[in-house]
Amino acid sequence: MIENKWGKKEFILFDGNFATDANLHFEISDVNNMKLIKVKPKAITTNIETKSKFFRSFNVLYNNKEQSKIIFKTSEFYVDAFGNHTHIDQIDFSGEISKKRFGDMLPLDFEP
Repeated sequence: MIENKWGKKEFILFDGNFATDANLHFEISDVNNMKLIKVKPKAITTNIETKSKFFRSFNVLYNNKEQSKIIFKTSEFYVDAFGNHTHIDQIDFSGEISKKRFGDMLPLDFEP
């Protein structure tokens, strides 16, 4: 996300069932050697969405075969140069992307 690698050869972002431009949904800025990512609210809401306990959710397709889902329960978070993000309890990953995040189980200061 912070490297803006969206497109047909990398990651394709879906809002529901429709492919969408990530720039319409995220605002990324530099703050204190970190990236501040703001998740933009959905323009149109329904009664079902307002009752839910999450802010936004997106489906992601990687290399046209690996499907994942990201649920944001926060409207903004920070990401450092190593890809570690704040609000770890408010961003849920499922699908293929969740299987590749084993390193998240280690402490940030872990040295092999």
